Amino acid sequence: TPVRPAKSGVEYAVLEIFQPADDETFFGADAVVDVRIRSEPDLAPEDQMRLYLDGELIARTVSGPEYTLSGLGRGAHKITAQIVDAQGKAKILSEPRVFHIRQETVGAPSRAQGPSLRPPPPPKPTPKPGGRK
Repeated sequence: TPVRPAKSGVEYAVLEIFQPADDETFFGADAVVDVRIRSEPDLAPEDQMRLYLDGELIARTVSGPEYTLSGLGRGAHKITAQIVDAQGKAKILSEPRVFHIRQETVGAPSRAQGPSLRPPPPPKPTPKPGGRK
């Protein structure tokens, strides 16, 4: 008789990303974001953890709930975690966590623009047509 793989009887009550904090901001082009995930109960040996960044699958693991992200572009990023069984069927999905990467502006100050950088020039008087009488 064919042997069927045992079904995972583990039902997860919690899957949460607790690091980074929601709306946390990281500075610099070389920012490193440590991601930590918690599940209750712990990840079963036959299940797999998946991590998504901005909707794209970036990691699959059966080992641990810690990841390091680097080389991220500036702006807001959203991460979510998911646990799937051996057949790839989703068991639980975390709430999304949003974090931000900020980088300093590299533009020269003389090229900077904005209404508060330079006051508007004073109005120039224009002579009335016809001149003086």
